[in-house]
Amino acid sequence: MENNENILIEEVKQLSPIDILVTLTEELIGLRFIIFKIMKDGLPEDPETIRCMSESLQTSLDVCIQRLKYATEQLKGNKRND
Repeated sequence: MENNENILIEEVKQLSPIDILVTLTEELIGLRFIIFKIMKDGLPEDPETIRCMSESLQTSLDVCIQRLKYATEQLKGNKRND
């Protein structure tokens, strides 16, 4: 996971805090849709599908967390420079 975090951080460094918040919002909407679908339809019976869905949710959450952390650090840094 550490290598994925480094890749995410490098990708995020190319974005402004506003762009990060926009992509974060889009990612959270996607997560909400997956959760809504699970609540509506229930979990699939196939264990492999459940595992894939769990990994997808975890990856999306990790992306959100990394983007939010970086945007927060950038905004804190900008406040200090004002």
